[in-house]
This record gives sequence, structure tokens and C-alpha cells, in this order.
Amino acid sequence: MEKRTKTIHVQMLERELEMRQAQNSGYSLRAFSRDLDLSPSLLSEVMAGKKGLSESRAKKILGRLGLTPYDQQVFHLSTLAHHARNAKMRERAAQALRVRRISDQEFALANKTCYLNFITFQMRIRPRFFFMKVIGS
Repeated sequence: MEKRTKTIHVQMLERELEMRQAQNSGYSLRAFSRDLDLSPSLLSEVMAGKKGLSESRAKKILGRLGLTPYDQQVFHLSTLAHHARNAKMRERAAQALRVRRISDQEFALANKTCYLNFITFQMRIRPRFFFMKVIGS
């Protein structure tokens, strides 16, 4: 049987649960479902990928997750891309998620490129200082 990859919003729910469990070792899925105002069985099925979240339920729990505005948008788009009733809405949300992923990857690449350019520049103008600081440490 083929293992399915987890959706972004399920990964975000799992990460939030793990963070809360790290802060409180007695924190359970039942406590998490209570905090999200969902039934424990529904939350369990959502996290297992057996059921989806409707747009209204996703919006309802967004404020309870403590996500950044950017992560809230990603969570919302992920639920729409996988569980919206309208095929056009699913496709638009999936496209928006693809654009976000590409822009995130481009940003990370630009950051690395900028850092490498800075290091290269420093090595050219002050090679002795650079090697004393970096290598001598």
C-alpha cells in the first residue's frame, strides 16, 4: 500500500501539537482538540488524512493555532486546495500554494547567494582579517 504525503495544513497541526507537548508533557490530542474546539475523533481523522477540514472549520481554528499571518494564509490555502467543494477554488488555491512555495525557495536562494557574495567580497578586500576571524577562532 502506497504511503500518502501529508498535506501542509496537517503538517502544521502536527507541528503545533508537538510544540505544545514539548512545553507540557501531559498535553494530549484530546487537549489539543479541546483547544481547537473540534471533537477528538474529527481531529484524529483530519491528522490521519482520512477527513478534511471545511473552509469554515479551518477559519474557526486558525485563530486558536497561534500562527503567523503568513502561516495562516498557507494553512487556509492548503485546506482549500485539498477540501474545497468547488473544483475551480481547489485549483486556484493549489496554484497560490505553488507560487508561495516557489517564492519561498527563491527567497532562500537569494539569501544564500547574498551571503556568499558578502563572504567573497570580504575575502577579497580583507583576506588576512577574514582568515584570522573565521579560521583562527
